[in-house]
Amino acid sequence: MTCFFSTFAPPPLIPVNLEKVDIANAAVASVSGSIISRLLIGTICDLAGPRYGCACLIVVTAPAVFCMMIVNTITGFIMVRFFIRFALATFVSCEFWMRSMFNSKIVGLANATAAGWGNVGGVVTQLVMPLGFSLIQHQFGAEYFTAWRLAFFLPDVMHVVMGLLDLTLGQDLPDGNYAALKRSGDEVMDTFGKVLYHGPTNYRTWIFTITYGYCSGVELTVHNIIAEYFY
Repeated sequence: MTCFFSTFAPPPLIPVNLEKVDIANAAVASVSGSIISRLLIGTICDLAGPRYGCACLIVVTAPAVFCMMIVNTITGFIMVRFFIRFALATFVSCEFWMRSMFNSKIVGLANATAAGWGNVGGVVTQLVMPLGFSLIQHQFGAEYFTAWRLAFFLPDVMHVVMGLLDLTLGQDLPDGNYAALKRSGDEVMDTFGKVLYHGPTNYRTWIFTITYGYCSGVELTVHNIIAEYFY
């Protein structure tokens, strides 16, 4: 939920001085960042486990969210949106995590719950970010540009807190973490080369790529432009 919240936090607060083409370019950059990061996080989960993958991605992308508070050019805005979108790859690590923690009798429900809760963040941010901006501007008397920047403090704090909670309280598998299980010999040690070969060469990968590409593509597009119809 945190990463969906921060990823889609900028659209409801699009600066009024941006042209349509700038907004479109920022949306394209945002989607591009998500594609790259999801490919990387899948490999990290296979090799190091979903706990490290999820926690590290949330913490590493926190500076990108912070940079939204200090950006002052169109190019900077587009680049920040590109890097913030890397956080959305936590969707992959969470789904991987659910499959690792639950058996076949309930894994479908677990996956659906985790995915649905994550998507809620993309909806909540459409309401919370404008409300936060309005509160800072009108209740605390901040200037427009100051309120706009301070509003992004919320998703940044969420990133740091959730990343640390994942790292300290999370567990890769029901019987322990990847690192400990590999040291004890209870977990098969995959190599980067093996993961890189078997992933793309499995036909199921490409079936799911096409299926997910169509549905997720629509979702990402809607989240990027729907705010223009709200405000």
